Amino acid sequence: MKKMMIISSVILFAIMTAFVINGNSDSGTYTTTPFQTIHVTVYQTASTTPQAYAEVQIENSNGTLIKSCLTNSSGIVSWVWDQPNGDYTIKTWYPARPNDQQSAQQTVTYSGASIYTTITLGPVY
Repeated sequence: MKKMMIISSVILFAIMTAFVINGNSDSGTYTTTPFQTIHVTVYQTASTTPQAYAEVQIENSNGTLIKSCLTNSSGIVSWVWDQPNGDYTIKTWYPARPNDQQSAQQTVTYSGASIYTTITLGPVY
């Protein structure tokens, strides 16, 4: 009886260890997002100073608007990226349109990894 108890304990311990190593344990709840991030920092003309409240848009290769918003007070905007792989054009204006005086655009290629990019506004035109 004692021998059977030890063997059962060893087998149970081995199974629990296998579950923990494989991450299949119910002892913790883990949430992950399957999507990556596109993170854009907008800088003032010929400067390393971030531009707060600049309008930023992202369009796909067909010119269809995908995302749009204003940068935060640190000149940054980011989105969880739920779009397919491909080329995307990031456009920015400051002040926001229709009163924009400075603008810039850049094309980035999304291939499944997060994108961290910067854009520097052009001179007043």
